[in-house]
Amino acid sequence: MNILENSKFVFFFFIVLGFIFPIYADDLKILLIPSVIIMMIISIKDVHIGHFNKSNYKKALKLIFVNYFLLSPIYIALALLFIKNPDYKAGFIILASVPPAASIIPLTYIYHGDIKDTILGEIACYLFALIYSPLIVYFFLGKTVNILFYVEILFLIILFPILISRLIHNLKWKIFKKKNIVVNLIYGFSFYI
Repeated sequence: MNILENSKFVFFFFIVLGFIFPIYADDLKILLIPSVIIMMIISIKDVHIGHFNKSNYKKALKLIFVNYFLLSPIYIALALLFIKNPDYKAGFIILASVPPAASIIPLTYIYHGDIKDTILGEIACYLFALIYSPLIVYFFLGKTVNILFYVEILFLIILFPILISRLIHNLKWKIFKKKNIVVNLIYGFSFYI
């Protein structure tokens, strides 16, 4: 087995690299979004998205429930009970209000999870966040949220890669034979940044 296919090793290497050479990460930040987009495209290239049906909508509702009505209250409760610093408390409340990170899709690919459900959950959670996030942030912090940011992320990091992955679905380039290595390296690179 190629050592670059070992996710734990690659992630650990890039995290250690961040501690040893942190100065270069700031200059590389400009590459983060394009890297995530490439990682998403490669991760979902071979996934048959299919069509949405009643079962899909039930799964989407379950995923929204788990993220926003199970995990969010836990984050908020822990923040209110145990965190005294107002900036950290605000950070946890914002964390509780946002959808899961889009990079969970490549992580699902790396660990052989159900990517179709993950994509569905991401889209559903981002759409729900358009309503949920502003309400939670305003209720707990008295501040407003820029909804356009969520729309931009939804398009740029989720919908755009899905579209491109459909366009290159049948391509047989050599790089696609090393998908695990490419996804591991890009994910590790994002840890470094």
